[in-house]
Amino acid sequence: MKYIQKTMTTCSVWLMLLFMLASCSNADYVNVIPSNCIALLSADLSKMQPINMSQVFSNMLGSSSITDCGLDVKAKLYAFETIDGNFGLCAHVEDIDKIDAIINQQEGKNGNGHKYVSDDISFVMLQHWLLAYNSDVFVALGPIMPTAQAEAERTLRKMFNQDANMSIVSTPMYARIDTMQTPISLVAQVQSLPEKFAAPFTLGAPKDADASQIMVSASVSIENKCLHIKGTTYSDNEQINNALKQSWQTFRSITPTLVSSCDARSLSALFFNVKGGEFLPLLHQNKSMQPLLAGINMAIDMDNILRSVDGDFSLSIPSSSHMFNLSSIQLTAKLAHSEWLKDIDYWKQSCPKGTHISTVAANTYCYSSSPSNNFYFGVTPSHHFVCGSSLQQALKGCQPSSHPLPQNISTSIVGQRMALLLNVDALKQSDSTGLVSSLTSALKGVHYILYTVK
Repeated sequence: MKYIQKTMTTCSVWLMLLFMLASCSNADYVNVIPSNCIALLSADLSKMQPINMSQVFSNMLGSSSITDCGLDVKAKLYAFETIDGNFGLCAHVEDIDKIDAIINQQEGKNGNGHKYVSDDISFVMLQHWLLAYNSDVFVALGPIMPTAQAEAERTLRKMFNQDANMSIVSTPMYARIDTMQTPISLVAQVQSLPEKFAAPFTLGAPKDADASQIMVSASVSIENKCLHIKGTTYSDNEQINNALKQSWQTFRSITPTLVSSCDARSLSALFFNVKGGEFLPLLHQNKSMQPLLAGINMAIDMDNILRSVDGDFSLSIPSSSHMFNLSSIQLTAKLAHSEWLKDIDYWKQSCPKGTHISTVAANTYCYSSSPSNNFYFGVTPSHHFVCGSSLQQALKGCQPSSHPLPQNISTSIVGQRMALLLNVDALKQSDSTGLVSSLTSALKGVHYILYTVK
């Protein structure tokens, strides 16, 4: 399963989960979903008009429409990720004969496998998904490489034979999602998210808290080409949950100032509004942020800069090629003061060997570790801290954008405690697996994914 685990580390796999969902209430077929899930999503097809879920499932089965697939469109659908790295889809079967007819037409074609029946369960490999079904349950596990098919089959057999006590139905995760009445609902452990995107969700958790103990609960809707995920972070551990609740008091309502400066073409952007002295301890106790802070503090006293922040804060990643390149991240924050500027001369003298800080303009500087690796930072007349890979990029962080966000997205961000925006088109360009691009028919023109916390 190494291929699958590697694939799952990408953000594009998580996009697939968001659109290929499922959940059900009080139905035996849900028992096939294992209790060791780290993410569970539910979808009510009757309420999901903006997302063409019917097309997703009918394409998987090679049918013209889901009503011809033999699946029960009146029951909720499921998607899940297990602790051992399996992604799965689950649906209730309405007419097994229709499924058999479709499989018979597809097996052996275009690299598809041949159907075989064992213990009243039909198995077939279609388009890198191993399908298993009987007269009650349809499950797809994948993406699966042919060499991993035997292991995937063993996993599916175990799932089909487990009872409610061994399934997701017996877990707090299912209990929570079963009470959510939105068309698309998500409950997930933070450890299920790609590591580089998980940091905002763990802010405020105790330092010794494990990512498996921190949960995200969210509802999903689509409007004006934006998939909007409204979420909250919590824990079933009372101590951790209290710490998370307390930490969110640090975050204040986002104002329009920096939102209007965001470039709509960027891969991602993060917004919040904080007082730096209260926010910095959250960063220091966060395992994901510690290496990043340590790296920045080798160049400049970022801790001292963050203490001077009081207001809106934005962090933008222009493209996937810059995702893990610190010098290319655009960071902007409103300052209460800039007294740390008087320390610049000391920073210049104490730069690590092979690096230097030079003055570019009034209150503007460049940290350089090589001719091609420059990091510009400074304070603007509007009293914003700015930084970026070039002076122009840094200053754009607090100037009206020449490529502004759509008005509906800007409106959805303003007033939230935190907002994380992803550009679907930019994600497709970095999608080495092809999974994001394969969702075009299901996305129906969605250009952005927005996660907000009120």
